[in-house]
Amino acid sequence: MPDLRLPGKDFFTRGIDRIVGQSADLPASLPDRSTLPPTEHVARSSLDLVLAASRFEDTIDQALRPLNQDRDLLRPGEFGRALAGARSLLLKQPASQVLDRAIELLDEEQVLRDLAHHYRSALYPA
Repeated sequence: MPDLRLPGKDFFTRGIDRIVGQSADLPASLPDRSTLPPTEHVARSSLDLVLAASRFEDTIDQALRPLNQDRDLLRPGEFGRALAGARSLLLKQPASQVLDRAIELLDEEQVLRDLAHHYRSALYPA
């Protein structure tokens, strides 16, 4: 029967230093690593698994990246022309509630762009 008594006051600061009641059929220590047979599968390190796992933020970031890599759209004039082209393409499509809302949004965007241009031009002479 194992001895369950604590060996002294300093047990919790020193920790376990011996095992009592070990059965006779178990080896006294672990076998040497060089004598063990190789494992059947290669284990990946935990760090590689954590770093390779895609995070939710990465998935969202990838989904929000623009499909068009045309850097000319970053210029205000080119972007305005692209918005006008999108509006004209939407006007050619058969009418639907979603397309009508998209056209309204593009019209609002154009009004805001014109207003911003008007304010900028009013500030330049001052």
